[in-house]
Amino acid sequence: MPLSSGLVDVRRRRLNLDSEMERIGSGGNDTFDEWLKICWRKQECGSCLGTREVVCSWCPASGTCIPNPSHPALFAPFSNPDICPLWSERWELRTSALGC
Repeated sequence: MPLSSGLVDVRRRRLNLDSEMERIGSGGNDTFDEWLKICWRKQECGSCLGTREVVCSWCPASGTCIPNPSHPALFAPFSNPDICPLWSERWELRTSALGC
């Protein structure tokens, strides 16, 4: 995949999460960046889902911890199909409701 295509995907994911955060009144871009800094540094499922500051979810195939503003978090793939870095793993999303 060309680099420009990957950048478009990241921008689209960011827009989807920003619109979801605005919908629930979480403050938009600044809040997303803050949540991303908190979630992204988590390197394992348990610490990701145990984050107290923000709601994070774990994408198992890519091994990434991502901010998840959806409520309930388990339903994020319905409102944001690009919730995980790999599109194919969105239905494997781990949330605090069901654990790792």
